[in-house]
Amino acid sequence: MEEEVKTETPQYPIEYQVFALSLRNPGSIAYFDAQLPEDIVGTINNQIGINEFYKALLAYHHVTKLDLVDPVAFKSWLESETDIHSGLGGAIGVDTMIDILLNIKISDHESVTQVIKHRANKQKQLNILQELEFILTQKGEKTAKEIARISEITTEIKNLENELNFNPLDSVTTAEDIAKRAESLLDIPSFLPTQYKSLNRAMGYTDEGGFFRGAVHAIIAPSGKGKSTFAKCLVNNWADTGYRVLYVNFEEAVPHWERVLMTQIIEKNVYAEASNWSDKEKEDNLNKFQEKLNQWGDRFMVRHDPDTPYFEDLEKWLRSIMGHSELIPDVIVIDTIQSMFTRSSGKGKPRWGEFEEMMVRLEKLARDMSCVLIITAQENANRMKERREVVQQSDTGGSLSIQQKCAVTIFITEKKLISGDDSEDENIMQLQIPKNRITGSTYVYNSPLVKYIDQHKKYVEYEPITAESYAKIVNSEDMEELMSSINIL
Repeated sequence: MEEEVKTETPQYPIEYQVFALSLRNPGSIAYFDAQLPEDIVGTINNQIGINEFYKALLAYHHVTKLDLVDPVAFKSWLESETDIHSGLGGAIGVDTMIDILLNIKISDHESVTQVIKHRANKQKQLNILQELEFILTQKGEKTAKEIARISEITTEIKNLENELNFNPLDSVTTAEDIAKRAESLLDIPSFLPTQYKSLNRAMGYTDEGGFFRGAVHAIIAPSGKGKSTFAKCLVNNWADTGYRVLYVNFEEAVPHWERVLMTQIIEKNVYAEASNWSDKEKEDNLNKFQEKLNQWGDRFMVRHDPDTPYFEDLEKWLRSIMGHSELIPDVIVIDTIQSMFTRSSGKGKPRWGEFEEMMVRLEKLARDMSCVLIITAQENANRMKERREVVQQSDTGGSLSIQQKCAVTIFITEKKLISGDDSEDENIMQLQIPKNRITGSTYVYNSPLVKYIDQHKKYVEYEPITAESYAKIVNSEDMEELMSSINIL
């Protein structure tokens, strides 16, 4: 029986982290330029090639005043302006190097800088200790110059030792630190309000609350129960109010997706009505649809049926957008997370483990892009089997980590009681929120309500009549005018 050949992940020098971060994270090269002197990168172990590559990165940044997140432009510059291109073996070698840097797992630039400085200082310390040892072991009386050098070396060793001291509490925030930035806490988080006032209040206290940047939100419902439609309604509204939106569609065929969009915009069911329209009606409806799309322009973006189902490929593509800061979306919708897999899925990794990995990386992606990131996810059958009206976190299909890693989770559930009460309108839906990191409040019993209008394929605000709202209506000027008109009649 042949033994299974095990492949180990290649171990790259720590400096590769510097190169990878510079190519993948906007702002990293500027940070390294300010914090990481070129004379210590690659010189720890006399790695001249690494040092030359770092100098090339800095030179590109100095000349162009740009980040390095466009690999094509950087590779072209390497070929025309440096000796690195030939040193790496030409185009093939450069492509191999760039591919490695774009795919290795990366840390953060602060940690990498600290490690490299630590190692460089350690090497400097060893070098001057060797020099000190050489001077001291020489026979005969020491000259004034040698004595001065001993004193200088001793001082240098002490200074390096102070820099080498590692304090694990350096990364801890103290009460004094918080006090210094207390005023900034009065700034309200960067909410993106929705068209649903009750949902905004549930998510962020006020009518101007809503989804917020740098966080992952989940819209969850059983299959076919409107999560994609609800996500589209949100995206359309944000495009209307001036935001840049990106919808990643794994789920639906392109013609269907776009017919639903048309239905939502013209508020006429294309499937049910288009065959009966006159030529004039067709022209009017198409004009209305196209006018809206032209208003949205390139702020409204859709990626249909991505090339692969692997999360890593989508993540790499989204991160590549970060190199074009003016194109970074305010909102990204991924429909659905259950449509994606990780490349390790074929190596015995459980499905829940894949979701856990994806959610951790989505959290970081949302922070790095400073965008509202929305995933749709399917609800499992637990609640219906148990005849529960109130959702629980465990009702998310696939993995509990989807709930744990999201800042906010919204379940779309029917308002009609599971007990079979026919007095409720089946198109009135609850937006149950079992988790919200911003407010800390859950809305599962008195949740926001929306009403689904099938003719328009959209959700609209639904405010139930209460004693308080009824009293306001009765006392309003509108009611007085209505009663006056009735009396006149």
